[in-house]
Amino acid sequence: MWVQDLVKDKTFADVGGLWNTINEKVTVASLAGAHEVTMIDLMHNKSHWWDKFDERCKEKGVVCNNKISMDINESSLLEQVGTFDVVHCAGVLYHCPNPIHTLNQLYSITNDYLILGTTRVPSNLDDIRFPIDVPSGGILLSEVLSEKQKQICMEFYGLNKSDIFYDGRIDEFIQYKGKINTNPWWYFFTDEYIEHILKICGFNILEKEYYWKLENSYCAVYYLTEKIKTEWI
Repeated sequence: MWVQDLVKDKTFADVGGLWNTINEKVTVASLAGAHEVTMIDLMHNKSHWWDKFDERCKEKGVVCNNKISMDINESSLLEQVGTFDVVHCAGVLYHCPNPIHTLNQLYSITNDYLILGTTRVPSNLDDIRFPIDVPSGGILLSEVLSEKQKQICMEFYGLNKSDIFYDGRIDEFIQYKGKINTNPWWYFFTDEYIEHILKICGFNILEKEYYWKLENSYCAVYYLTEKIKTEWI
């Protein structure tokens, strides 16, 4: 509901919402009265996912003329896309090798509010069956996990190995076809880690909501944040 509550008469961008299209928020923002809506995704502009997105917009009676194929981690992001009053980005951060850099990039294109959604692992392990020691405020790097630990992660998220881990050479895990590989899950974040890097990157957390519940724990979390605007003297 945050998108609907915030976007009336404002500019809005959905970053990384193209895959599978069902989680995109461009149509939500447009129908809630956004002044202008934009989809930003690294999918090549000839990808069939853009066609799927167009079909979804048509079904919802929405027109989105601003469709930008770009990796948000590129240094020219701000120059290429400009800024938006409200930015939504979900299912992206854990696919990026440098999450602090990615958040700094999102900061640069956000005027007022960032809505961030990402997977998470619990830091309190007492009440769930997740036998990997993740210290509070810590993260796990996926490629250094043992096969047993990877299996535990797959069971926790209810996903197959190919959905989470890159089953190839380590150099391909880092770089694929000359570009940063965004297919694997690079990290598993604790809530404390996500909240810390949001703050150091200039976002004030206003609200927090868990989603994607499996058994007794939530696998993902949404944050509504407000950009802290700094004036340099």
